Amino acid sequence: MSEKPQIWFYQTMKGELLSSISSLVEKIYEKGMSVFIHGHDEALIDSLDEHLWTYNPTTFLPHARLDGETDNDHSILLGTKYGSQPTFSIYLSISAQSWPDENGFLRMMFLFDEADLAHKDWARVQWKQFQKTDYSLQFWKQSESGKWIKQ
Repeated sequence: MSEKPQIWFYQTMKGELLSSISSLVEKIYEKGMSVFIHGHDEALIDSLDEHLWTYNPTTFLPHARLDGETDNDHSILLGTKYGSQPTFSIYLSISAQSWPDENGFLRMMFLFDEADLAHKDWARVQWKQFQKTDYSLQFWKQSESGKWIKQ
């Protein structure tokens, strides 16, 4: 039986969701890890897709949309559904939605914008549920400067 993944929650600054996602994904990519980014609708995935290509002119984050044809070729994959994709190191939820089974993830990350009250409330419920288990939990909050601070 594989180890349970670490569970990390990230609270972004108001209105900084796409930039926050991009900075986290950049760190994941620099460490040679793979990530599946799970959003709730195509409009959010469209915005993130565009943002990942353009957010920092000095970096390159090769990524793909979940389309079934090139999924195995990318270590950064964006989609609204998680199915039979290869196992990724990290699962990153960017929406208030159910998540897949552990699927061998090393870490499951739940990112929410403090300005989105419904998403924040959803994250709070998930945190409380995870506290009742034997998962290793961490909570990170973004500072005014954009740095992640462990709480």
